[in-house]
Amino acid sequence: ESIQINLSLLNEEQKYVFDTLVKVINDGTGRIYFLYASGGIGKTFLITFILAKIRSKIEIALALASSGIAATLLEGARTAHSALKLPLDRQSNKTTTSGSTFNAADELNACLKSSNL
Repeated sequence: ESIQINLSLLNEEQKYVFDTLVKVINDGTGRIYFLYASGGIGKTFLITFILAKIRSKIEIALALASSGIAATLLEGARTAHSALKLPLDRQSNKTTTSGSTFNAADELNACLKSSNL
């Protein structure tokens, strides 16, 4: 019910993004998407709505953000560098090789493979 209400609140561009992603999900051709736009135009609203739509079908939707502030605005979101164990040192390609990191990476890999978006 709330999904239908929110659908009517989307502007034309948001509706286009929403419809495109729903089609990709329904077709089973999910990919990784990056949404970039100026502040204050409704990115958080749109992403929250898309995540809710996917999760309402008991499917997996991962939200990775470029900053901690952005991640706190989305339910269940994490920063990309934290979730993907990306190195913070731009000069280094080294990552932690402890057993716990590999276990976390294996778990994340399985989650990424099973996510719909």
